Amino acid sequence: ARAVALASAGGRLDFLVNNAAVNVERPIEATDDAHWDLHLSVILRASFLTVQAALPMLKSGHGCVLNVASELGLHAIANNVAYVTAKHGLIAMTKAMAIELAPSGVRVNALCPGTMDTELMRDCANDSGDPDAYYAAFARYHPLGRLASPEEIAAFALCLLSPAAAFMTGAAVAIDGGSTAGRV
Repeated sequence: ARAVALASAGGRLDFLVNNAAVNVERPIEATDDAHWDLHLSVILRASFLTVQAALPMLKSGHGCVLNVASELGLHAIANNVAYVTAKHGLIAMTKAMAIELAPSGVRVNALCPGTMDTELMRDCANDSGDPDAYYAAFARYHPLGRLASPEEIAAFALCLLSPAAAFMTGAAVAIDGGSTAGRV
């Protein structure tokens, strides 16, 4: 509603960042309709509806959309089918939007961060029953041997939103400590 009010007032939007997430790890057998719907609704549907509502303002300012996906939008792991599916879908939506909106000057990219120390990560670690082992396993998962800081990811997001990335649209960029490149 707020986006519609701003658009009707002639507002302009330089960039929009979709960064909502939920991640409750479950095997396929334990993934019920509510679990599936929650992940797709928060990650995929909300991102689509936000861009759709902001489109007039993005077009008027030749704005940029940054969808925060995940390294798990580029590959998969076990016991997390709803999250992995939603993040893959977010990357596909990024590409489709980039192609459709390019003629109007709107750029759309996806940022695919690796594991970082966030509230969501701490919740997953606590749910695991052994937070220290959980963190250690994820640190080993990344060839750089550590988790990312939110500040590292934010700095790169600013680059993608800046004029430095003016010729970039439809990209899914990993900032993941090397995890999508392979294992050491």
